[in-house]
Amino acid sequence: MATTQKDYPIFKKGNLLYEREEKEGYWTVTPKLHPETRELVINFTARKILELCNGKRTIEEIVDEMKNNFPTVSKKEIQKDVYDAIGRFSRLLVIEWMGENPFLYKRETILSDDLALMIAQEDDILRIKKFIDDSNIFQNNRQIEDKSNFFFYKNPFDSPLEYEEVSLRAKLFSFIEDFFLLIKGKEIAGLMSISPPIVSPATAAIIKIIAAPKDFWGDLNRYAYDSLPFVSIRKVTKIKILENTSERINPELEKVLLNEGYKEEGIMEHELGFSNHLRSLAKYYSEAFIEKVEHQRVWKIEG
Repeated sequence: MATTQKDYPIFKKGNLLYEREEKEGYWTVTPKLHPETRELVINFTARKILELCNGKRTIEEIVDEMKNNFPTVSKKEIQKDVYDAIGRFSRLLVIEWMGENPFLYKRETILSDDLALMIAQEDDILRIKKFIDDSNIFQNNRQIEDKSNFFFYKNPFDSPLEYEEVSLRAKLFSFIEDFFLLIKGKEIAGLMSISPPIVSPATAAIIKIIAAPKDFWGDLNRYAYDSLPFVSIRKVTKIKILENTSERINPELEKVLLNEGYKEEGIMEHELGFSNHLRSLAKYYSEAFIEKVEHQRVWKIEG
């Protein structure tokens, strides 16, 4: 993300509902405006970054200050820590901005006069909730398949409770799930959500929800595939879709996935119970694309 000299992050301690000092410089906090994230344990480095967000320093000036405090650490590593911390707390509204918030990143693509593809932001939560509810995606397969002009899919491990408003807020603000939207006019017309790898060294992202018109599914899928590595908080090398073999993926959707470059990765027998297997399809990123992503991440930080 590119920043300008007009962008000043401000740590709003008053936006903490709860705080507690821990041993060895750690700090436990709960954001007031997003208590659903519960307690966050912040290490000394992240706390120092927050304290430097006083409305008088740009992000690059904070990087320089942290470099002075930690001269043996590479600037690239410090830049990553600063951007990760400020981006995370900006989304939790613990950090506010004097100037433009550079972390509001939509990566919008226009398809026609009234159709566009974009990455969901915090103000899209209610629209996402309504669209998921209206799509009845958590109904059984027979009911879903009656909607012949749509592709529907839900991860076999997910439940409707994970897509209530509070849970959706937690997913967006904690970088647990990214939502890629097809917008018609001002309304959501299609959706695909992907959970990026959360814990290192995992690098596989998992498709969680698909609810999209068949005519535009290819556009949405390619948009999500191309955009995810740039917005994920961790390195992504492939995207996977999981199938409960007793509740098969729509054959037409599977055919499209295979045509888009997904390949069967394997079947884990009895993973979901006796004679209930878990099948995985995956699409890999090329090594050249991954290198391009990593290069652009550095360029955006330095540029």
